[in-house]
Amino acid sequence: MEYIYGTRDVNQSENSVVVLGNFDGVHRGHQKLLQVAMQQGEAKNLKTIVFLFILIQVGLLEITQNH
Repeated sequence: MEYIYGTRDVNQSENSVVVLGNFDGVHRGHQKLLQVAMQQGEAKNLKTIVFLFILIQVGLLEITQNH
């Protein structure tokens, strides 16, 4: 497994299965999505990539700043 932070260091030139999302916890829906992506990658002999969006929850920041 490889962790890459940011997009500058991404150099992906081979075909892949890519999952994009904001995985705010790995509940059953997320688990199923990742499982299917991995199965597809294995079936087609492709690398599976999970691309995460890390978002700051604005509502939480507003509450913290007001107290």
